[in-house]
Amino acid sequence: MKLIRSCCLVFGLLSCLEVASETPRDVCSVSASELEAYLRQDFNTFDQSKDGWRRLFSDPPRCFLEVAQVIDVYRLHHLSDLKEGEQMILSWHAGQTYAFAGAYVIALARFEQCRHKDEPANSSSRWNAYVESTLAFLKRDLVKLKAKREELAGGSQSDNLANLKKVDGLIKCFNKSYREAYIECPKAERGRDAR
Repeated sequence: MKLIRSCCLVFGLLSCLEVASETPRDVCSVSASELEAYLRQDFNTFDQSKDGWRRLFSDPPRCFLEVAQVIDVYRLHHLSDLKEGEQMILSWHAGQTYAFAGAYVIALARFEQCRHKDEPANSSSRWNAYVESTLAFLKRDLVKLKAKREELAGGSQSDNLANLKKVDGLIKCFNKSYREAYIECPKAERGRDAR
């Protein structure tokens, strides 16, 4: 494992991070032509298809910091033509990916932008409870995480079940990294369920 320094122009400021990376820096690089191709994609292709930013997760694998930066650059580039909900979901995915990279301070800033301003307290989706659960995990507040989990459990949309499983993983693996708690803990639980 080596320490890499990565810089990106985000929100008009040059931000530089040093994070531990198990993937060599040159493998994770996104060329200018690749970035231009991503920036030409419409929102659905970029965010919701395997041809968008998700391709960077698997080819090469686990270049989290670079993926997060590509999402940020895409969001900034398309700021004037993205709907509010599209901006929010890009912030969410960037936040998750920064958190996977261990860059929690930047992840928190992205997640803070993801609350639905007008979500009623009795909303069937309970999206804000999911956001608050994630924030509580990153801030290492287990009491709030458990309280927001119960709030999330009160929702009735099918999305809540998937989000609830993720939050249960955050609670179960509270002393692990976000990447481990979000990705690995639910997988381990599924493996036990199959037995």
